[in-house]
Amino acid sequence: MRRCCIIYNEPREGALADELDVLDQVAHIEKHLIELGISVYRKGITENFMAEVAVLANEKPDFVFNLVNRSITKGNLFILFRRSLICIPFLIPEIHSSQYF
Repeated sequence: MRRCCIIYNEPREGALADELDVLDQVAHIEKHLIELGISVYRKGITENFMAEVAVLANEKPDFVFNLVNRSITKGNLFILFRRSLICIPFLIPEIHSSQYF
């Protein structure tokens, strides 16, 4: 059975509805992947993204459904996550939502 990890922006504590709606998206995608016979697990991505993506690479899912889209400022460094770029350093096959929506 193929295994997929759905990654998404982990909502922050006290998040408003526009940030929480990603959980509905995750549930929708998860439901349909399971119907296709794919084993699915979720991973919320936070500002500790590099460590989290490194763990994801070690888990070796067959592919990743990427819903991450976030900007983070660390000191003077501004990082813009683009859905199509987060998994490239680890060469993880990826599907992202803009391909379908």
